[in-house]
Amino acid sequence: MSPIIRPFSVPRFGSALAVAPLLLLIACTHDQPKAVMPVAATPTAPIAATPPDTSFKVSEAVRVKCNLPDTPTASPQFDFDQADLRPRGMGILDEIATCVQKGSMMGEGLIVTGHTDPRGSDSYNEDLGMRRANNARDYLVSRGVASADITVTSRGEQDASGDEAAGWQLDRRVAIDERSAIASR
Repeated sequence: MSPIIRPFSVPRFGSALAVAPLLLLIACTHDQPKAVMPVAATPTAPIAATPPDTSFKVSEAVRVKCNLPDTPTASPQFDFDQADLRPRGMGILDEIATCVQKGSMMGEGLIVTGHTDPRGSDSYNEDLGMRRANNARDYLVSRGVASADITVTSRGEQDASGDEAAGWQLDRRVAIDERSAIASR
């Protein structure tokens, strides 16, 4: 009788040795966690704050009643010879509109006054100030404030105090006050 040859038979003493290459193969192909090398921190510059908005000079009375932060003292809302509102100015007007509709100024009126820098003729600046005030009023109305609750005026360049580019930027603004505060002055 001939001996039976079994494929893959392993003698008893070599069973551990036969399994060792298989374990080694499994160990080598198994995902090993990769070593993480610390990376030196890269210094970063501080994030610059959004420039504050001086185009809307909100009176102390409106600021307190609407719980608004102090009016900033840099970065004009209006470009030279322009009456278009910018996003930051719209944000201020949004807060005022909410306050007049649902907050502590509910039922009270506003006076919106346009201002310009001193460059240009008196009549031109009076008109430009009025366009700025009207744009602010129109925006407030688009946010639900009754048009009858808003009085618009222009001071043109009458209150301008700048004598160079930086000062002129501060002159290009809209002032917002409560109607009763103006009437009582």
